[in-house]
Amino acid sequence: MAHAVHLTPSEIEYLAEAHAHVVHCPRSNSYVGVGVCPVKDLLDSGVNVALGSDAAINNNSNEVRGEAHAAYDKMVDKYQKSDVVDYLTLFRMLTINGARTMGLENGIGIIEPGKQADLALWSKNDFPFIPGFNHIADLIFTDSCRAHTVFVNGERVLQDYLSTRIDELELKKRARDISNKYYTAFQQLRSQIPLE
Repeated sequence: MAHAVHLTPSEIEYLAEAHAHVVHCPRSNSYVGVGVCPVKDLLDSGVNVALGSDAAINNNSNEVRGEAHAAYDKMVDKYQKSDVVDYLTLFRMLTINGARTMGLENGIGIIEPGKQADLALWSKNDFPFIPGFNHIADLIFTDSCRAHTVFVNGERVLQDYLSTRIDELELKKRARDISNKYYTAFQQLRSQIPLE
């Protein structure tokens, strides 16, 4: 289930009993103004909550790491407690919880023998990570950093910030063309919905 912004306590209980998964998309929810997911209540009930971006059309980014920062901000605002969630929980929402949501936790989501080597590497010497007292917190709360190297199933697909598999200029052109197509369709649909 995605978004889950208007859940009642009984619905949360039902989701927990059904071993359901929720994908929280905080920036998308803000962008379109649909509400705030009760993440703490879901987590406290045992519901697996992962983070997603929904789509760039709904939040101007598919960079899911930034969703952890947004999720923290939303949770602090909703529950009015700065310690409502810890960094490791947010990190799990980015990694293993997402794998569980897709039923892929036996192959991805955590670094351990026998699982696919899906890794993103950042330099702890880059300015966003200095002084670097808590690297997990740095990953969550630093918006201005990019992974320098990425492996997918053991294959290096990004090296020194550049794709090893595709022409990035062509990809950017194609992405803009596709985004324009969906943006136009979204605007047409949105114009048909009466606003109260």
